[in-house]
Amino acid sequence: MRTTSQSRLTLATLVPRDVFGALQAMGIDAEEAGNEAKALCPNPEHHDSRPSWSCNLDTGEHHCFACGFGGSFMFLVGKMLGKTRGDAESWIRERKIQDAAAGHVGPRVVTRQQAPAMSEADMWRFTEPPAHARAERGLTLNACTMYDVRWDAENDLWITPVRDKHGRLLGWQEKNARHFNNRPRHLVKSGSLFGWERLPPGGTALLVESPLDCPFTVHGCPAGVVPVSSYGASVSAEQVALLRSRAGRVILALDNDEAGWRSVGKLAYAFGATRTDVITYGAAVLEDGVWQIGEPDGRDPGNLSMDEVSCYIETAVPAWRIRIPWL
Repeated sequence: MRTTSQSRLTLATLVPRDVFGALQAMGIDAEEAGNEAKALCPNPEHHDSRPSWSCNLDTGEHHCFACGFGGSFMFLVGKMLGKTRGDAESWIRERKIQDAAAGHVGPRVVTRQQAPAMSEADMWRFTEPPAHARAERGLTLNACTMYDVRWDAENDLWITPVRDKHGRLLGWQEKNARHFNNRPRHLVKSGSLFGWERLPPGGTALLVESPLDCPFTVHGCPAGVVPVSSYGASVSAEQVALLRSRAGRVILALDNDEAGWRSVGKLAYAFGATRTDVITYGAAVLEDGVWQIGEPDGRDPGNLSMDEVSCYIETAVPAWRIRIPWL
């Protein structure tokens, strides 16, 4: 017979076999990234403006790095659906469970489905971004046209197309301050780079996370430097291969947060430290010929002025001279 503490531990680690499907059932619009789902924070007291929340698809543990909201999947169900602990347990068990504490953990159910074929005709209803939306993001109409950034006037959403390396339309991202989604829902972006078609062979790629950072930074880039986006801090092996096949040099301008710097460490090795430079956001101190990166402040290229964009690109530090002591 289990003790009370063992029972509590089991309930605390109770998660459905299909965690991603359960998130969707609770109304959380999330994006799969490896074994995690990322979304705007579902905490009703946190008005999240960009995806700050993630949920582990194996354990159900979740956390928002911006407001600290997090805990077990049981807690999330209770908070999102207004259920008591007993009702939350029943809701999870109805969806076939995996119980880590009791050792009953099966393989994770993958909900990804084959995305339906898309065509350029699917983009017809989107228009050029209006002046007020461009002003809020610091974007010009010319830059939006350059990157084929569009606008969903009916829902006030930015639309950024996702294309494969041959230019074929796979779908798009839609977002505003309170909404983020992929169309189709199970869109796979790991083999795509936003802005890839603008990068000439042997050119210099400025790698940013958000697609909307591309049209923002483009006017601050020196000649020959082309912004491209990986659709997030996680950069896949396919995306690395695309850049290695075309870029002569890569400047890493990922967000100045922990996730961004973890990717910087991996990418500097993947691209080769001698052909990779890193934007430090002014948070580096030179010690014995090595730039020591200080604690991140959360800035990203979209927070910079155009003069700062130009300055940081011109003063990017070679990756082999970077050290991140706090990772």
